[in-house]
Amino acid sequence: MKKNFIVMSNHHGGKIPPASPAGRLLGISGKYSWCCFFLLLQAAYAASPASKIVRTPLPGEAVVLPSPDGFPLAGVYEAASSIRPTMILLHMLGSDKESWLPFAQALRKEGFGYLAYDARGHGQSLRDAQGREVSFRSFRSTGTGNDWNLLVKDVDAAVEFLKSRGIAPSSVGFVGASLGANVALNAAVNHPETACAALLSPSLNYRDVLTVGAMNRYGAGPVLIIASPQDRYAYKGSKVLFSIAEKRAGKERTRFWQVPSGHGLRMLKPTLNQKILDWMKTYCVAQP
Repeated sequence: MKKNFIVMSNHHGGKIPPASPAGRLLGISGKYSWCCFFLLLQAAYAASPASKIVRTPLPGEAVVLPSPDGFPLAGVYEAASSIRPTMILLHMLGSDKESWLPFAQALRKEGFGYLAYDARGHGQSLRDAQGREVSFRSFRSTGTGNDWNLLVKDVDAAVEFLKSRGIAPSSVGFVGASLGANVALNAAVNHPETACAALLSPSLNYRDVLTVGAMNRYGAGPVLIIASPQDRYAYKGSKVLFSIAEKRAGKERTRFWQVPSGHGLRMLKPTLNQKILDWMKTYCVAQP
């Protein structure tokens, strides 16, 4: 700002710069009027529709899932064909259900069902049962009993919703990205009858949502882990989790795929989406 006024001062022969349009309107002259002018421009842009990021909604039925503590979770449900399971999609920290759009479209094309929802404090899930505003930015972030671990319990609401639609847990799988991957693994342990878990960039600890103990308890369930060596923290943790999974479930039911770059959903490309779907067709098999 100071540099701009120096240039303007030189332009006007060392005199005080003329009032800006906002300054003339408000009766303010000189450099302060230009501060007002730029602040008003910034405020006008922030309030304009052009400044808002419009998210393309997921195709499907809009639903509200009541979590175990009553927190309403905004979700979208798309029914599967008769021969495919339904996948519960758990997004990354700071993201929302719409981030799954390309992958959800691929699922839909292949006849898979899905239930994607905004985690508490994210997206449209911003008010608790009492109507109080809640944001993930204010979550308590330490200890295994912290706010982040409530996300694991919230998955119970998704499983119960699918039961209400006649979908048995044995016909349900989990797909999670980053923090959502850690949540997905813990949820799979809590629901051992579910079909499979696909984990995109999991690690040993995201916000004290831990995974080593969960992977040891997961048993022989099919698990797919995907990570990039450029994403060092997630990659290192993913390799540890794969080693545990392979020992417990065997090589046939366990896969680790390395991709060149990216983290969580940012790793996904159409070819990788299809590869994941092909894995699901084999290992996430809907049970009668």
